[in-house]
Amino acid sequence: MAKKSDVQVRRVYDEAKDYDGLRVLVDRLWPRGVTKKKAALYEWCKDVAPSTRLRQWCGHDPVKFNEFGRRYGVELKQVKRGRALRHLRDIAANHRLTLLTGTKDPEISEAAVLTRILNRQTGTDQLRRTVEVKRSGECGSNELRPFRLRHERKDVLPRRRE
Repeated sequence: MAKKSDVQVRRVYDEAKDYDGLRVLVDRLWPRGVTKKKAALYEWCKDVAPSTRLRQWCGHDPVKFNEFGRRYGVELKQVKRGRALRHLRDIAANHRLTLLTGTKDPEISEAAVLTRILNRQTGTDQLRRTVEVKRSGECGSNELRPFRLRHERKDVLPRRRE
């Protein structure tokens, strides 16, 4: 079972430490001057990164960070990013996880937003139970809803125009 302190944020340029656990790069772009060997990555999860438009809009401006977090949260509900986020949750449920970013200030990056989301989880059992409840439509929380567009759901027929 994961503890809340098991997900942390670090810069990819910092040297790998023993307490890092599994190191996952969450930037869409590969950081300059970093080799795969030096990064010591477990995985590069670029599908969870924010859109280029959102990333460029924010520009790592501390004033825009709260709005960035809100907009990024909306993007994480998209199918592809949602799957990547669930993958990170699965890793965090069983291992110590370090999210890596190439930004100068990791506390105002997408990795910080992801860390807050992942640290809300208490363990694998609760995660599975919550997802199963959402699939059956019994719970009102939006955080763990399976990310499916209306046209992807097999139980919902497309609306007919009359």
